Amino acid sequence: TLGLTSDRTLFLGAAGAGVGVDDAGDWRNRNPDVLRYSMTAPGDFIELVQGIPGGPHGADPDEMDGVIRLGTGNYDDGRPVVGWDAHSGMLNRPSDSWRTILGIITGDSPFVRAAG
Repeated sequence: TLGLTSDRTLFLGAAGAGVGVDDAGDWRNRNPDVLRYSMTAPGDFIELVQGIPGGPHGADPDEMDGVIRLGTGNYDDGRPVVGWDAHSGMLNRPSDSWRTILGIITGDSPFVRAAG
């Protein structure tokens, strides 16, 4: 790392939680209060490689303790943010997921809603 300290971390369509990260105890943070979020669209192709045991990307952040799972919601045209196109569509088209990402970056909590 470059010595930066994070207060919020978002795993967005992530293949894993990081090289060598198999559980929350493997993170090395100077900030013990960092908030961790994860967002993966249902049907995103990245699900095929998330959390492969012994894999190069680490554990599946969507399933890790201490990580808040976020829903992807809908695009502004009403269609759900799902499928292979959603991997980049979460950022490329106006959507609930885009506003959630923005809310995490800016700390605007009304836009940040846990999945479920």
